[in-house]
Amino acid sequence: MVPENLRGKVDTLYQEVWGLARDIVQARAQIAELRPGALKRDDLPRAIEEMNEIVRTTESASNAIMESAEAITSAMPENIDGEFREVIQNSCQNIFESCAFQDLTGQRIGKVMSTLQLIDEHLAGLQELLGAEFEDPEAPAPEEEEADLLAGPALEGEGNSQDDIDALFDSL
Repeated sequence: MVPENLRGKVDTLYQEVWGLARDIVQARAQIAELRPGALKRDDLPRAIEEMNEIVRTTESASNAIMESAEAITSAMPENIDGEFREVIQNSCQNIFESCAFQDLTGQRIGKVMSTLQLIDEHLAGLQELLGAEFEDPEAPAPEEEEADLLAGPALEGEGNSQDDIDALFDSL
């Protein structure tokens, strides 16, 4: 039996504990809706792969652009008018300078990838803390199935090759 002089404090404490328990249950439900298992297993690794592909393709494009500008500069005949030669050289120099975007893009993407990896680590800790009940089933959420149809360019080794698509059109 609780003494009368403490009853109000005990009731307040009881209500606070119940409120805290409700908040914890609600937080757990919200975390489960985030599907941390799918984020860790599918979404974050895919995002990191996509970022790596962005770095590779921008580097490849940048190199191709610079090689083309270099070919133009080196193929320029010596007897070209001085003003026209200067325009070509300045334009090619601008191309070289502009291709520095690839390095800056790579650095920025590196920062984003670090953040994604940090999120991945936090999700692992959160899953460990909250237990196996937060493991997601393998089935994708309904909105993901539609999003897969609009996923954009495939990563290397995924999707159809250009030869496959050409063969498809040839067969028509």
